[in-house]
Amino acid sequence: NRAYTTEGIQMVAAARFETGPFSHSLELSGRFHEDEEDRLQQDDRYQMVDGRMVLTTAGAAGSQENRVGEANARAFFIQDTIRSGRLTVNLGVRYETIDLKRTNYLLGDATRSTVLSVNRSEVDVWIPGFGVTFEITPDLLLIAGAHKGFSNPGPGSATRPETSWNYEAGLRYGNGNLAVEAIGFFTDYDNLVGVCTASTGGGCVIGAQFDGGAVEVKGLELTAGYDLGPIAGLPFAAPVSLTYTLTQAEFGTSFNSSYEPWGNVVAGYELPYLPEHQLTLTAGLRGDRWRVDGVVNYVDETRSVAGTGSIPAGRRIDSRTLLDLSGEVDLADGVAAFVQVQNVTDE
Repeated sequence: NRAYTTEGIQMVAAARFETGPFSHSLELSGRFHEDEEDRLQQDDRYQMVDGRMVLTTAGAAGSQENRVGEANARAFFIQDTIRSGRLTVNLGVRYETIDLKRTNYLLGDATRSTVLSVNRSEVDVWIPGFGVTFEITPDLLLIAGAHKGFSNPGPGSATRPETSWNYEAGLRYGNGNLAVEAIGFFTDYDNLVGVCTASTGGGCVIGAQFDGGAVEVKGLELTAGYDLGPIAGLPFAAPVSLTYTLTQAEFGTSFNSSYEPWGNVVAGYELPYLPEHQLTLTAGLRGDRWRVDGVVNYVDETRSVAGTGSIPAGRRIDSRTLLDLSGEVDLADGVAAFVQVQNVTDE
């Protein structure tokens, strides 16, 4: 029994102009935004009787959760895309100020006549970023960027905002039927925030947030794609692509957390739920009015609780490989029939 409201207004002004050899695409924007999350929840208990689900205990409204969270935000940004010859530079900065409020009512008080507490906080942040693209040749691009990451804490949370700097650089090549890309990335968290949800569990109250301190994430993503149709002499396209991602992440600080996936962390521990290796192979056939695709996705084993070295059996999420198949045919203009089978091998 939850209600969500989000509303606001955003204004954008854009201008194009030149300064000497540089062309500019300038944007200015302001946004006023309000969110509200209203929880008046209860637990209803059921039992299976002769194949029927029967209500055994109806919970009282607001007996499981009874609170209202509110956020009021004002954001402004300026962004300039500058082009000159083979060089494109994108510069931008956003300022945001957020007022947070959470009102906690007595559990089971559906009329909300008893306020237990009111938590307020305010967040102000500057979020800069830039990206650059340089055309080494008509087919080869150098790309790079640095952007600040930010996620505000929830209303009533005692955690600090999640902040990071995200860097990436690499090469992108495209010529005819061939496309290749190699991108290295590095994310430096000043503070990582963990959130307890119904799906993650973690021995915590749903919605609770936890500080994880400094974290470093680094990796490499390689992508290659090619259309085998022309070289095989086929009357239709046969695109194939392969993507490999290497990710390594570790905590930079030691701390004890009541958040179960983290637990007692020592600097250098690897993050949970983050596989080191991921590989995806996609192969397809493309006719004028039909398409067939197969996707094989491999995800390396990963740990369910922060740690280092070999993963204990009770804390290991095994590696897995999934195969998905799909097909589609155009029956008429604007009308298509499709079939899809996910996890063909039932793994």
